[in-house]
Formats: sequence, C-alpha cells, structure tokens
Amino acid sequence: MADLVPTGGEGPTTPSPAFSTPTVVKQRRISPLFWVLLVLLIGLLLIGLGSIGYYALLTQQQNSASSWSDAWDSLDREQISAGLIIWSLAGGEPEQIYRQAMAGDSLESATVITLTTPTLPDIQRLGWLSVLARRFTITGDRAQAEFLYQVAADLALLSTGLGDNQRAEALLAVANGWVDLDKPKQSRDLLQQVTTIAQSSPELTAPVRRQLLENAAETYERLGDIDQAQTTRALPADLAANPTIRTTADLLATLENPLTYSDQVLAFQAARVMQAQAYVDTWIEREGSASATQTAALTTALIDEDLVRAAYYEQMLGNESLPSSLRAQVLWDKIQWLAIKHQAAKGLYGADLTPNWAAEEPAIRQTLHDAFIELSELLLLQNQTLPPEQQAEALTQVYSTLLVWSRIGLYPDADQVFLANAFNDALDQWSDAFGIFPQAIIGEDGEVEFDVRVIESPQG
Repeated sequence: MADLVPTGGEGPTTPSPAFSTPTVVKQRRISPLFWVLLVLLIGLLLIGLGSIGYYALLTQQQNSASSWSDAWDSLDREQISAGLIIWSLAGGEPEQIYRQAMAGDSLESATVITLTTPTLPDIQRLGWLSVLARRFTITGDRAQAEFLYQVAADLALLSTGLGDNQRAEALLAVANGWVDLDKPKQSRDLLQQVTTIAQSSPELTAPVRRQLLENAAETYERLGDIDQAQTTRALPADLAANPTIRTTADLLATLENPLTYSDQVLAFQAARVMQAQAYVDTWIEREGSASATQTAALTTALIDEDLVRAAYYEQMLGNESLPSSLRAQVLWDKIQWLAIKHQAAKGLYGADLTPNWAAEEPAIRQTLHDAFIELSELLLLQNQTLPPEQQAEALTQVYSTLLVWSRIGLYPDADQVFLANAFNDALDQWSDAFGIFPQAIIGEDGEVEFDVRVIESPQG
C-alpha cells in the first residue's frame, strides 16, 4: 500500500549544527481526548482503506481458479442442435429457442440457451433450469440433473430480482428434485431454508407463509419423514407482513440501456444476422444439416463482425471523456459479444463455425474474464460516488450479480472465494438491511456454498 502514502512534502527540517543553540524542552502531557480522536480517525481510515483494498484485490485475485466447475464444460456438444442454437445469432428469441428445443427433446440445446444467454431474467432462468433438471432425471442423466439443480439452488438464493415467495418456491422445486434423485441431505438443507423464509420474511402474508410450510411438509413426507412433516405444519405462520419499500441506487440499471452502434458495426451485424438466418433456413430444408458453403459464409460474417466490433470497443473505451454510465454500457455490450465468441470457440453452437477461435479459446476466455474485471472496477468506482448510506447496498447487489454470472459460466475463472467474501462484507456493512438474504459459506477446500441469512429489523 506504499502508493497510498502522500508524497511531495518534505516535513520539518533539522537545523544545521552551526546554527543550533542549547534549548530547554518542556514535556507536555497529551490529553486523553487526543487519543480518543486518534482512535476514531484510524477507524475511519481503515474503513476507507478497506474499500480501496477490495478495489485492488478485485484486479489482483480474480485470476485464481474457480471453486465451481465450469458450467459450460458439462454440456455434450454432440447433442446440440446447430439449427436451434445458431438461430440465436439470427435474432431468435431465447424463449422461442428454448420451447422448440424442449418440444424436440433437445435437452442439451435448451440447456445451452439457458446458461449462455446473459440477459435472461433470473426468474425465467430458474424455471428453465428446474424443468431441464427434471427432464434429465427422467432420461437417466443424473449427473447433469444434479448439476442443474445445484445451479438453480444457488441462483434462487443469490438473485436480487426475486421476491421471497419466488425464492422459496424455487428452492422447493429443487428440494423435490433432490428427492427424485434420492439425495435426502440436499433436500433437507433446502427445506430448512424454505422454512426459515416462511417464518422470517418480512414481506410474506400469513396465507403465503402457511402454504410454503405446507409445501415443505409435503416434501418431508416424500422423504418419508412424517414427524418432521407434522412439526413443519405446526410451526407458527402468523407474522404480519412488513414489506420494505426502498429507493436505492442500482449500479447495474444502466447496463440494460441499448447501445447505439456505429454505422459500420450495424452493417456487419446485419450481415451476420442474414447469414445466420440463411444457415437456419438451410438446416430446416435439409432436415438437420447445412452445406459447407453456408457454414463458411456464416464463419466469414462472424469473423468480419468481430474485427469491426473490436475496433469499435477500442475506440469507445479509449475515449477518456466517455461518461461513466456509457462506459459501463459499452463494457457490458463487449462482454455479450465476447460471450458469443467464447461459446463458438468451445463448440457450443453445434457446428464447427470458427476453427481459428477454437484454437484461440484460452485467449478468448481470458479476454472475457478481463472484460468482467474492467466492468467490476468501473462499478466499484461508481459506487464511491453514491451517498455513503447507499454504498453497501449497491455493492451487495453488484457482488451478488457477479456471483450469478460466474455460476452460469458467463464470467469464466472468477475468484469465487473473493467474490463470496466481498459479498458477505458488503452485507455486513449495510446498516439498515433487514429481511432474507443469502450468506456465502466458504469451506476449507475453497468450495463456496450459500445459505439463508435472516437480518432482523433494527426496530425489532
């Protein structure tokens, strides 16, 4: 932290011996008030340096290996329908692609669109994950079902866009999924979380609390635990609803604003969309295959667009006068494009579209990782401009969202332990927080898990 020490001042100088004269120095007794003020000053400095420390650690530590498995590595590339997934490059809506994939029993394709769509709403992603996990259970692919259920459980706790009832319902769906997979411990852990939400959430009405407890009891019955089912039904559910209405700063809101591209980017984007649609049309006409000529045309369009986009992003982000909110939009747009490149490099479009990108996959992955680092740094700097009473809550949302992006594989190689610690610390510093929140639990082996945390209202 040597760079934080002020420089440029010389401080008091010692008189030359040639000019020194004998003096009598009277020792002063330092007032106790001085020590009190000194302690307070040190405390304030430590709080400030703590924020700066997180800023520095974000850039230094997030290159370490992830404590979660890579979500995209679990996908079976041989089972991906190129016609469906490349439809997303032609502007196909994720919900249309998902429904078509499920209707055709292309579970792997539906999983790809669920995990790789950056802008998919949390509640929609959760629903799709649970449905997919159930379908994989039925087909006998237990490993994929378990993986998707675990991702769904983590997202149910981490998502800042869910109400407590939605959170509890999502956890119940996963708990029942664990019963189907004969995983009683995992199911019981989630049922305990549902029970905590039902009894402690400040935003639920009594009928909703009672219904959640009833649903949890029924799941205990599925586990064969009749005693626990009866105990759960007997729990009190008469806590009055006291929802919190907050007007807070949302550092991520500007990311949703559409970015205005240059004419050149728009032209090459249109060319890629046209070639992707032609590929899909050919795929349908030929009942599941595309010509080499059509594949090559789409490859060329992707590479050309990438070159134009790279120049556009470099120009925009190289402009030091670019407003912070617009810079965040550009970075988020860059991340979404790099996610497309990364997906293509890993062969998750169901076709060998870009052999050169496949060879460059580690470099593309690192570039995507670095873009997330840059966006994170910018969000932390923006947070410093907020009123002090809003900073902890805004940081809690940022770190929670970074964990979600990491969990679905969008943010590769993120330092899960750092993000989990930063999330916990931000929540601890949120002085007026109360209600249901996630809590990151970090094991000795570096594994990160999540549980429900209840923060009581200061008013009781």
